[in-house]
Amino acid sequence: MRVLGTGRANGGISFLHALGCGNGCSAPIDLHMTVSLIDGKTENLDDKHGILEASLDWWRAKDLSLPEGDLGWQVHSDIPSGMGLKSSSALAVAALNALSNATDRTLTHLSIAHAVVNIQTQTGCSLTGGLDDAITASGLGMRLVDNNDLGYAAMLKIFNPLDLEIFIVLRGRRKSAIDKAAFEALQPRFEEACMKLLDGDLLAAFTQNGIAVARCLSDDEALRLYSDIESGSTDRVAITGSGPAIAVLSETNSAAATAERLDSLGLNFIRTRMLQVREDDFVVDPWEDEVWA
Repeated sequence: MRVLGTGRANGGISFLHALGCGNGCSAPIDLHMTVSLIDGKTENLDDKHGILEASLDWWRAKDLSLPEGDLGWQVHSDIPSGMGLKSSSALAVAALNALSNATDRTLTHLSIAHAVVNIQTQTGCSLTGGLDDAITASGLGMRLVDNNDLGYAAMLKIFNPLDLEIFIVLRGRRKSAIDKAAFEALQPRFEEACMKLLDGDLLAAFTQNGIAVARCLSDDEALRLYSDIESGSTDRVAITGSGPAIAVLSETNSAAATAERLDSLGLNFIRTRMLQVREDDFVVDPWEDEVWA
């Protein structure tokens, strides 16, 4: 089978869960996914939400050109799926980039973000559409966004990436369904975390969001782990997304001690870093005015 086009995307961790107050913020991490569009049908058993097929459907619906014949996909990823690490957004972003690469049709970041929100909503893999996750997965870094607004006004604030080591604690699969009412009940906590982001206190927002999400999920184990991992350190610990993975933010000079502490607690973890990204803006090409009309 021949590779027709290839796209790439990165994972991320949450600083503000969008279900809490409508605004969301994710930060990119140095875990990546590569998706290739190939000639010939394939089955993607790991794509349980049907994101790859939905990406093709979105492309066709916009009347964009496609290679002739049967099409399939190959996926290579070091982003654990179903853990709150933005793997679904990364899959959609990488698939759209592969389609773009295969057809020489350049999509701007705003178009990709719009498309990913549509794809994630249609496939039911995101309750909010995940605009903040789509932005992060596409390589645009860390932005506080209004998930209810897909226009330029949705970008509330842009942050410089933090120079931190990140440990991802893996805890199996999510044990319970997400209860929207639980998030609504703690909306003031998420609004406080949002205000901390707007004030530039990213680490305080990260911590507050993590505590609020754990309470919304009734995840007492996570709350205990927060305490155990943070004990005697300057690390910040929080659930990412809706879990179950827990992200640990550590200064470079204390990362070795963090790794030893996680080992001593018997935790399974991945070590990575916050991704340093290029400066960029959402710029719409003239042809896209027709696509979005």
